[in-house]
Amino acid sequence: MSNCKPSIALLFATILLLAAVGSASARNLSTSSQTIRITWASLTFEDLFGSRLSCPLTLEGSFHTRTVAKFARSLIGFITRAAVGTPAQCTNGEATILTASLPWHIQYEAFTGTLPSIATVRLLLLGVAFQVHATGSFTCLATSEARNPMHLIVTLGAGGRVTSLENEAGSILPLTGSGGLCPFPRGRLLEDRSTVTVLGSTTSISITLI
Repeated sequence: MSNCKPSIALLFATILLLAAVGSASARNLSTSSQTIRITWASLTFEDLFGSRLSCPLTLEGSFHTRTVAKFARSLIGFITRAAVGTPAQCTNGEATILTASLPWHIQYEAFTGTLPSIATVRLLLLGVAFQVHATGSFTCLATSEARNPMHLIVTLGAGGRVTSLENEAGSILPLTGSGGLCPFPRGRLLEDRSTVTVLGSTTSISITLI
């Protein structure tokens, strides 16, 4: 009997150690690439009067590291380049990126799914600034800030491959006057999906739990 007690104690110690290791390994996310390119064929902005403006948009940037700690509101990367379509490529107006506002901050927000699998990763984009002018409407400056960030939802498929990135429907952005009167206190981005690839490549990006 005396020989069994140390064995039982050792068994419990091993179980606790494995549990601790499993818990620690679930603290981080790993990306297959540190650089990123996000392309919307059409991103739609709507003011309070229901006027809508749609333009293609491309964002480029990078994560600080390929390992991301799952801490809400932690800064994990930057968007360093943003390009919006020309008026001819837009529908019902035009938009202009305020390049002086770059780099924009990428923050981790949360993830959804049942461990060890994850279904989506939620990100926040802060510092965004762009001018919008819907046909027949006013010219306004839209910005994202800590209280009203741009919400992004990254959807994952098999093996953690990023299948799409969408702007969360109804994300509210404050509006101010820019080169004229802007009577709207806020506008919103509609739910539009984009493609996500490695910068300078058509290769998909994967996000996995480690």
